[in-house]
Amino acid sequence: MPQFDIEFQIRMLAVACREPSFLSLYSEVLRPGIFSTNYLRDLSTWVLEYNKKFKGPPALNSLRRIVKENIPDNSPLAEGYKTLLDRIYTTDLADSAYIQEQMIVAAKYLSCKSALIQMTEQNERLEFEELPRTLDAALKVGAGIGDVGLELTKDMAQAIFKFNPNQAIKTGFSELEKAIGGFYIEEETIIVAPPNVGKTALLGNLAYGAARRDATVLYYTLEIGAERLLCRFYAKMSATPTRDLRVNIDVIERNIKRFRLSTQGTIYVKFFPARSATVDTLRNHLSMVIGQGIKPSLVIVDYADLLRPSRASNNRARTDELLRENHEELRAMGNEFDTHVMSASQSTRDTLYADFIDLDKMAEGWSKAFTTDVVIALCQNVQEQEAAVARLYVAKARNETKGLVVHV
Repeated sequence: MPQFDIEFQIRMLAVACREPSFLSLYSEVLRPGIFSTNYLRDLSTWVLEYNKKFKGPPALNSLRRIVKENIPDNSPLAEGYKTLLDRIYTTDLADSAYIQEQMIVAAKYLSCKSALIQMTEQNERLEFEELPRTLDAALKVGAGIGDVGLELTKDMAQAIFKFNPNQAIKTGFSELEKAIGGFYIEEETIIVAPPNVGKTALLGNLAYGAARRDATVLYYTLEIGAERLLCRFYAKMSATPTRDLRVNIDVIERNIKRFRLSTQGTIYVKFFPARSATVDTLRNHLSMVIGQGIKPSLVIVDYADLLRPSRASNNRARTDELLRENHEELRAMGNEFDTHVMSASQSTRDTLYADFIDLDKMAEGWSKAFTTDVVIALCQNVQEQEAAVARLYVAKARNETKGLVVHV
């Protein structure tokens, strides 16, 4: 069997705990036998038991409770488990794909080794017809096919109630939510507008509105620094111009306290320099965040056009193809982590002051809208700009009819 050092084994367990889709596809891979210490074997066993019962990996606090139930606080082993848990939920998973691949190799080795022993016994019993079935089952370990899927006559409630309007993310933009059919987890929304029309302002207002209505929001900013963006939220919260925040600290503190008392929601802001982060970077960070017990229902990427492509670019790779892949990966990230992903994109230059912006006016081509669920165009002609008003045009809505307009 491939040999892994302790550090790599810790990262293997971290993948199982922090990658939401891993156990649903590869639970048979997480075998206690691939670990070399009792600490890791115990934790892998408890993770598998939790996954079997709750259909997902445990968060840090849940696994801490499980450890406490099995290992008394006065045990000399307790501190070792505590240290190991902290490392599992904070270790870097930038090479998650490689770690998963090695886990599958190890699991296949153990599975085939067990199958060969079983086949020897079957051969002695002259059960020749069972030999190919045993070997086939062993070779299928790590295939990543998961369960059978949903069944028409048995899973009606799961399908219908997943899209209950009461479970949609509320942002305070009720007319917009009605026009698009609601913001739901496992879906993606793109805000489209020309430069300097207010994409970040709209994303910020949606984020703040969602947080005021009990949602946890994770805001990735690739253009404006995290501190500067937080100041925008403080200005909105306290109705104070950004330039006057320093002389109104007491007002801001009172409003923060009022905010905490009025909602269970909040906003986390994380800055990555433009072109430095890929979707995989965001996935790894989101995995770490969830491992710390923080579960965002809304993830905002401001904005996706500034992400570096996950695959290496070359002269043949067109910009529109790379952007399309970024948006496909963002939507997959939302699906994997049970969150709604919201981003923004530039429209073409000729849309400045245009009455309507449709899909064919998205900069670098409209292929990035292929997999997204909702595209909202922020439109503002000259008269509207002078009056400080705008329109939100629904250019695409998977759950509703496109073409509706909301005035803001």
